[in-house]
Amino acid sequence: MSALSTRRSRVLAVAFLLATLFGLCVWFGSYGVAPALGAYPTEQVVGPTPDQYVGGPVTLAGPVVDTDPVTMRITYRGTEARTLTITDVETPVEPGDELRVFGTLVDEDTVAATTAFAVPPAGYLYTYVVSFVSGLWVLTRLATHWRLDAGALVRRTESLTLDGVRTRLGIGGANDDA
Repeated sequence: MSALSTRRSRVLAVAFLLATLFGLCVWFGSYGVAPALGAYPTEQVVGPTPDQYVGGPVTLAGPVVDTDPVTMRITYRGTEARTLTITDVETPVEPGDELRVFGTLVDEDTVAATTAFAVPPAGYLYTYVVSFVSGLWVLTRLATHWRLDAGALVRRTESLTLDGVRTRLGIGGANDDA
């Protein structure tokens, strides 16, 4: 008999693994600036104290304010903001686009971009709509092809149809003469 043979021990093992995963996420999120680990200074640390990051790599995000030269606004500490000039931007940008930049902080107000890309405002709406529709599709497939049996998912022998749902709920099927 294995250690994970009872339902209680399986539930405890899953709870332990989820708690460990959550703890590791919090631990990784607590890292400060560590370029060797891929954690470059962001707008949250560059905004209030840019002088200590001059000459080093930064990764920033914010809306484009102007395009000649490319200027973006970074927000930090919730409500405080600064405007930075971004040089060497090869991607076309428009005011209002969300600009993501990786580059070198040349001085307190200028970033020489190594990589930059812009996300138009409609890009976020598209992402949310596609994600929502995809989630509904997965939920529908889950409900029609699987059932819950004693706390476990079991594959249905026959897929559940809309008429089957109506019959189970007592609403009636497609052959009603209403």
